[in-house]
Amino acid sequence: MAKRKILLVHPRQYDMLYANMKRAYHMRRYPPLGLMYISASLEKGGYLTEIIDTTIAPISSQKLVNKIKSEDYLFVGFYADMATKKTVLEYLKLIKSQLNIPIVMGGPASLSQNGNFQGIVNIICNGEGDLTVLDIAGCLEGKLEKSEIKGITYSENGDMITNPPRELVSNLDSLPFPARERLPFDKYYDRYIFTVKEPYTTLITSRGCPMNCTYCASSQFWRGKVRRRSVENVMAEIDEVYEKYRVKYIDIIDDTFTLDNKWLANFCDQLIRKNFKFNWSCINHPHYMPEEVLIKMKKAGCDTLKIGLQSADPIVLKEVNRDPGSPDKALELIKKAKSIGFMVLLDFIFGLPGDNEETISRNMLFSLRADPTFAKFYKLSFLEGSELYSKRDEKIHNLSPRRIDELCRIAWRKFYFRLSKAWELSIWFYRNPRMIKHFTRYFMLLIRF
Repeated sequence: MAKRKILLVHPRQYDMLYANMKRAYHMRRYPPLGLMYISASLEKGGYLTEIIDTTIAPISSQKLVNKIKSEDYLFVGFYADMATKKTVLEYLKLIKSQLNIPIVMGGPASLSQNGNFQGIVNIICNGEGDLTVLDIAGCLEGKLEKSEIKGITYSENGDMITNPPRELVSNLDSLPFPARERLPFDKYYDRYIFTVKEPYTTLITSRGCPMNCTYCASSQFWRGKVRRRSVENVMAEIDEVYEKYRVKYIDIIDDTFTLDNKWLANFCDQLIRKNFKFNWSCINHPHYMPEEVLIKMKKAGCDTLKIGLQSADPIVLKEVNRDPGSPDKALELIKKAKSIGFMVLLDFIFGLPGDNEETISRNMLFSLRADPTFAKFYKLSFLEGSELYSKRDEKIHNLSPRRIDELCRIAWRKFYFRLSKAWELSIWFYRNPRMIKHFTRYFMLLIRF
């Protein structure tokens, strides 16, 4: 019996959703790691898959319809989040008007937007989809009923019915590696990482976050649980991308990569032993990290630490369920990391609950005091599934949207338009000439912001 084929679509972000999106979007093209995992699970289950990533290969709604008509797909699956749901809806409405094919959707938009897709989407995968998608495929082949599938919402007689949630995958090592071969590896990049080299890819070593920040949907999507892959399993994936694609840079995008110092030290020991010729970066929660672990990370090839502080005001941090002691911990971490030779990126969000002129001024002053290599200042976006999303129409601070935009611009300029910062960056550019091109794009983005 011939294997059935499944089409997976990763849509581009809607340009007008965020301020300056058109320019910022050209700084980064992330590989759709989630869909690559889904593709790998389906292929392990005996199906054929194809992925269309419209961020690197734009396709009109009608051309996508024509593509679907050209093959006998079992179903078409879409990834959707806040930034892509409008584009997804445009695709779905045309597909539904011209074709009779099952449509499946997954991603963070499923957390609170089921109503938007009623009558358009046949099945919504709620949360982790690696195993659920196999049951969905089996259902569409007539092997089981929708009512038997945990972790989905489905359309029936005009209603959207939600089944009980599926248990999270307990052993991440049991999952196949992402199907990177389904997309052109060399089309992805991240110019916000100024030391990045290509070929580049992303990788996760864990899923979940133990924090419960009110502006983030991660705790709901992953249910507040952290599951970590074994070092051996991660190293096997790194071996694969290194040998197969000659990767020169890996961005580790776990929510909480550095929280387990023992695991991290073992991971670094393995990288050092293998003597890979690539560099890597990771996301850091502002917390205490032993200097010996940071030194080991640097020796293992890590060159960039990305720290999400979000606010330097203790009261605002309490409002969003963050540790009010985070600024002091971030200050110590930045000082140690820079002395070891890391590039450090520090993120702030303006417009959090309780923010005012004084708290945002405190953020600006902290950025100058901490003096990371780079700082980023963003306006709050209300993410589906986050606690703050339900308050998006409420007044959570006394600043107008226009004033927040102005404060972001002021913060960018205060941080970067300093002689000391110009001198520091000139040293980085001298040591890493490739940074000049990436930072030039970034600087042009800043002055137009």
